[in-house]
Amino acid sequence: MLGNLGTDSEPKPDYKFIARVNEVKDARCEVFLPHSPGESAKLQLHTDLNLKKIPMKFSVEGDIVGFDGTLQMKIIANNVFLKGGRTSYWSKDMLDTLVIGEPTDLTVTEYIKPDSEQKISDTVRGYFMVQPRWEFPFMKSLELSYTGEINVIELDEYKFTISPGVDLIFDEYYRFTDRQAGQFTCTPEIVARFETNSDTMKKICDFNEIDDLLMLISLANQKRYMCMGYVISDSNTRTTYYRFGVGLDSSGVKQHIFNELIKRSDWSEFVVSSYNRMCSLDNEKRGLFRRAINCGIPNKNEVFESSYMSLYAGIESLVELFSKEHSASRKVLKNEQWVDFRKGYERLIGEVLKKPGDETPQQKTAAKSKALMDKLGSINCYPMGTAFELMRTEYNVNLEDLWPVYDTGKKKSDLSWIRNQLGHGRVIPHDKYHALIGAKEHLKWTLERLILGFIGWPVEKSNVSKKFLANHMACYCSLQKDRSNFQ
Repeated sequence: MLGNLGTDSEPKPDYKFIARVNEVKDARCEVFLPHSPGESAKLQLHTDLNLKKIPMKFSVEGDIVGFDGTLQMKIIANNVFLKGGRTSYWSKDMLDTLVIGEPTDLTVTEYIKPDSEQKISDTVRGYFMVQPRWEFPFMKSLELSYTGEINVIELDEYKFTISPGVDLIFDEYYRFTDRQAGQFTCTPEIVARFETNSDTMKKICDFNEIDDLLMLISLANQKRYMCMGYVISDSNTRTTYYRFGVGLDSSGVKQHIFNELIKRSDWSEFVVSSYNRMCSLDNEKRGLFRRAINCGIPNKNEVFESSYMSLYAGIESLVELFSKEHSASRKVLKNEQWVDFRKGYERLIGEVLKKPGDETPQQKTAAKSKALMDKLGSINCYPMGTAFELMRTEYNVNLEDLWPVYDTGKKKSDLSWIRNQLGHGRVIPHDKYHALIGAKEHLKWTLERLILGFIGWPVEKSNVSKKFLANHMACYCSLQKDRSNFQ
């Protein structure tokens, strides 16, 4: 009788090769590619080294050569993290170690033997892999023929220009995977197709443009989308790059239409408008704008405190961005005035601390002088509330119907006061929890209106308009009641 040869349900490696591993001798490597959204790749190394000698982070590189000696494939993983493994001893001098690693990047390059009659072209075609799959239906129609043929007709397409001469066309692909003998799994996925030349390809494959575009789509839909890699093909190669370890929303929760910031009919126009605004910024300002947008995209894994602080940080980033665009707008005194003020301030501190009859020890006097001097830097800046109001006025954003961020009349009930309580670790009574939820929603709507104002998008064409909030959001209607909990 034959022994147990294994079952078809056991996962099979997609590639096997002899790998060059840094700090470790060459080892037999098995690669398991992801076959469904949210999965990560897995590497298995077989070596005769003890598991204790395997570093926590290592790189793997290997070639697959055909029987004719030609290079067929190259596989590279620059950052692989040790996830586990086991060492089996067969005798005192004989052992076998299985190392399980998880890469954060994986590149698989297939080399294509060119046809002698084929013309070498500089054209590069490919697509970015986008996860998770969004609910917005692609405008396609099925055409059924009496002969049995089925044609898919595209009625409309989502096309965005991310770089001069480079258009991204979003589409839906279906991946068929043989997970078990005779059984195939069909997985739909979103891709962004493109066609360009080799020089431009290097630029767009650094992920900056596609990440910015997806970040704006995430803002519009209020659900985070990420690029998980790309597939590119030219005359000689086909390269697949897998990108893992990015902040993917894997909750699987279907987005309700009321939770979206921009109506679906306006997605394309909004993304084009906001992407053009982002491209007009230099690197420093663009980084601040990215941070503000990222703070405005919900993270379902965040607790209340971190979510509130993140939203407030987004507003602070916009204030800083506003200050960069309007240089010195947060400075009260200009250069020469500030120099004279600083000298007078230092002189005043010395005179006050050396008054006759002051019995403060010299050491304490020096400490007080230093404490007062440390405050000097903040004196020449307008208060955050003043800078916030300047920004709100400049971007023409109406916030009168929302919970005030800064309210000099009722300081202990504005959103900045709540932020300070949370930031300094003070405990807010549990009976105010419902009011806190309302405060966070108002803070979120404030940030979103400010972002729309910076982009130049009308608030009336969004789901944070007065009309929409009054009709659909209970926290909007209970503003006065919630604020009274903190007065």
